Amino acid sequence: MITEFLRSLYTDGLHWPAEEAAQQALLEDAAFFSLSAYIYHELKRSGKWSLLPASSQAALKDKADRVLYHSLLIRRELNGLLARFEEAGIRVIALKGVRLAERFFGHAAARQTSDIDLLVPPGDMDRAVALANAAGFLEKDELEIHHISYYKSLGGRKLGVELHHSIGFETTAEIDISRLWDRSEPAEGCTFVRELPLQETFYTLCLHGLKDKLTYKHIIDMAHLLVYHGESLRWEELWHTASREGTRARLMTALSIVYRLYPDLARKYPLPGRAPAVFWSDRLVRDYMLKRQNAGYYAYLLLFPLLYMDTNRQRAAHLRHVFFPPRSATPVQHAAYQGTGRFQGMLHLYKYRVSSLLKRRSP
Repeated sequence: MITEFLRSLYTDGLHWPAEEAAQQALLEDAAFFSLSAYIYHELKRSGKWSLLPASSQAALKDKADRVLYHSLLIRRELNGLLARFEEAGIRVIALKGVRLAERFFGHAAARQTSDIDLLVPPGDMDRAVALANAAGFLEKDELEIHHISYYKSLGGRKLGVELHHSIGFETTAEIDISRLWDRSEPAEGCTFVRELPLQETFYTLCLHGLKDKLTYKHIIDMAHLLVYHGESLRWEELWHTASREGTRARLMTALSIVYRLYPDLARKYPLPGRAPAVFWSDRLVRDYMLKRQNAGYYAYLLLFPLLYMDTNRQRAAHLRHVFFPPRSATPVQHAAYQGTGRFQGMLHLYKYRVSSLLKRRSP
């Protein structure tokens, strides 16, 4: 249901069902995939809002208003954190979130988000943690292993700040983080608070979407930038960067899935070669998000990343990392586990994985 609607979002018409039950199902899908606010703002932007029946307008506006309230709270916390980094002289880049929405989607609440992601140089991570703690983010996620996370209560919910030193894929690609820092630009009125330009924003969004198994929200992220900013992308440079960093197949996979929904974009921005085989479908994405632990779910978890890698060497490294991760992949960054042996670190790693599987079994 939502596929046909999203396919019509950037066309002259609009595929909105006439039956009330189908309208409700589409609204539920939009909420499930965290797209209600985006759909609301995009229909307003495109002048298609009047094509919706009053009941659907009311339901979408209600969802969008809730996202607006929470987004404004997150923006306040983000601005406070960034001000602390600027004052302390620590470089920082806000990834995704409300800053992305403000810069490229037209409004802080046009893209639903639930946390704050910050890219910080590895050498400044301890100071970054201290700044987050001083801002009230004191509850540490001891099970998180891929980055450092702290939480605080905000508006009746927990808001997390995730401190990253990379954008992931360390074992299966050679992403040059120094290039991102070199290309970053100072935010308005700042020296140390930085922003990624469009080229690097699009590149990292594609990789982030793949890492999160490309739900419809990630597809819309990429499609939106292509529709409104695609002509400003330097495509030859983008493919050269992807080839050099070992992410060419990933980029082609991400775009090929976007192009399934939006074939006009494929004709406008064609792939430089044949896309890899893609193990992706609406049903697999839903099973993944609902944690329906069936055969398809586990096959999706295993096969999806294997199919989008450039080389067999990357695939072998991925499998080694999954089943026999090095000590650096276990949570030694947590004080409680520093100095422990490999067995204790591995035990904590698998405890994290089991916990992750269980806590997201419902939407």
